[in-house]
Amino acid sequence: MASVTSLANANSGDDHKKNATIEERAFAPTQWQTDRTLCVTVSRQVYSLKAVLSAAYRFSGDYAVWVDVDTVDRWSVAIVSSTTIDSGAVAALFTKELIDQQLRVVLEQEFGNLRTIVVAQAFSEGNLLDSQE
Repeated sequence: MASVTSLANANSGDDHKKNATIEERAFAPTQWQTDRTLCVTVSRQVYSLKAVLSAAYRFSGDYAVWVDVDTVDRWSVAIVSSTTIDSGAVAALFTKELIDQQLRVVLEQEFGNLRTIVVAQAFSEGNLLDSQE
């Protein structure tokens, strides 16, 4: 995760305030591009490996996609096209897909057991939830 550290400028006479550090964390995707390549880095604290790989897979039909660890806090995704790439449009589409895949991961964690019960009930011959049977 990229961070910016700066000294606080305090006009008071307190030494501890003059030397205080303020850390700002960057969670937004960062990117670089060439005419055929887009590389996006995203926070590992926000996006799981499963979500990143799922989003990359969705793009693999149109692009060559590599997923790697950029830093201890960021995933790196390189998207390569065989022709010139519209990096702004592809970055927007990839970010949208990544958010969608992360939401799927979160919902699976929260409601996966409930979905299993609903599917089992739908395909069973009796009522699985009836305590009388």
